[in-house]
Amino acid sequence: MLVRTPEMLIWWTPAQHRRMFFTPADFLDAVSGQTFPQPPLVFKVTRTELWIRALSTNRRPSGDTPLSVAPHYNVNTEGLVCQGSMRAPAHATVASIPEWEKAFFDSEFTHIYGGGHFTKHPGGLPSLWTHLARAARFPTSMLVSAKETLAHFAERTP
Repeated sequence: MLVRTPEMLIWWTPAQHRRMFFTPADFLDAVSGQTFPQPPLVFKVTRTELWIRALSTNRRPSGDTPLSVAPHYNVNTEGLVCQGSMRAPAHATVASIPEWEKAFFDSEFTHIYGGGHFTKHPGGLPSLWTHLARAARFPTSMLVSAKETLAHFAERTP
């Protein structure tokens, strides 16, 4: 847990592997349903909204830690998740943190949400996730700066 207020929860997860489903699969049909390496992530829940950022280092962030754009489908460059098929928990509590993570990764990754720069990988997000299906770990060199620190992310209100 990084921040806890009556209106907001912020926590981080270390780099790990998660199963992801892409629908409609199109370009990603061959890799949908596989387990992919993930960068370290910072999650924020405000009311019923989920926000996600990535970290370039696999350690607990502090207020001045620079954040990166989460290179995931359904997440815009501001970090807001388009929940679509996601079954979000009814409440934002410390006990619901595993449910929020499960809801995000068990949802269908359907679209690039908004405009902007999501990754440095040639070919963008589809190429990144195709490459990651064969990778042992997430190449943090492919992350794009969000141009904000953890403190700014926490202070920013929707």
